[in-house]
Amino acid sequence: MLAALLFSWSEGSPAAGALSLVKLLVVIIGGAAVAVPLVVALNSQTNLPMAWETLLSGSVTLLVPVLIATLLLPPEGGLGSGFFIALAGSVLTVVAGWRSVAREY
Repeated sequence: MLAALLFSWSEGSPAAGALSLVKLLVVIIGGAAVAVPLVVALNSQTNLPMAWETLLSGSVTLLVPVLIATLLLPPEGGLGSGFFIALAGSVLTVVAGWRSVAREY
């Protein structure tokens, strides 16, 4: 998801354009998507609570409808490749996150 910020989100605008609310959400949740697995992997305990994975899965799940709404109501000039990379990364993170949470049940 973070790699999506390197590409243009709307046709005709630079990749480093204004940071919109959707891009800010992608940055925050994308950072968490990198940080949570690192913290879990680097922890010496094996019995970590599922709260962090569940929180990450839930927050990315809330991000996907926001991205779909942006897809349904595109900005002037259409959407760029960065948006579609963020959407694909979000969907993959949702699937991986909920599969990770489901392993506990």
